[in-house]
Amino acid sequence: YWDNYRREPFDWYEMESGPYQTTWFHPPDRWNKPEDGISVEEQDPDAGSLLNIYRQAFRLRTEINALQDGGFEILDMEVSGQGPWGFVRESRQETVYAVYNFGVESQTAIFDISKINGQIVDLLTGEEYPTPEDRSAFKIELTPGAAVWLGTP
Repeated sequence: YWDNYRREPFDWYEMESGPYQTTWFHPPDRWNKPEDGISVEEQDPDAGSLLNIYRQAFRLRTEINALQDGGFEILDMEVSGQGPWGFVRESRQETVYAVYNFGVESQTAIFDISKINGQIVDLLTGEEYPTPEDRSAFKIELTPGAAVWLGTP
C-alpha cells in the first residue's frame, strides 16, 4: 500500500495553530486540513474517535497481563480476501485476540476463539458479540481499517 503522508504530524488544534503545533509540514496535498475533525482538540470529546481508541488501547495494555508479557502466536484465520491479520496474546489469567483488517474493503474472518470462555467483547469499544455454539469457527465482519481486541470483560 502506498502510505503517502500516513505518518505526517497530527494536528493539536482544529485551526492548525497553537502551542506545539507542527508548522513546517504543509504540502498542499497532505491529509490534515483545518477543521477536518481529526485534531486532538476535535477528537478529545468524542468517545469513539481514533484518539480515544488509542487511549483505550494504552490503558488496556497496562491492565491486562496477556498484553504485557503473555505468549504470542499468529492467529490462523480463514479470510474472505486480502487485509485481515491477527494474533493471540495469552497469560494464565487472560487471552486477547487482536484482529485487524489492513485492506480497503470489508472482509470476513473465521477463526477458533475457544480460548475465551464467557461473553466475547471487543475490549477497545465494549461491543459484545454473540457467543457462537461452535467456538472453533467464530465469524467476524471487519470493515476497512478495523481493529478489534476480543476478550472477556
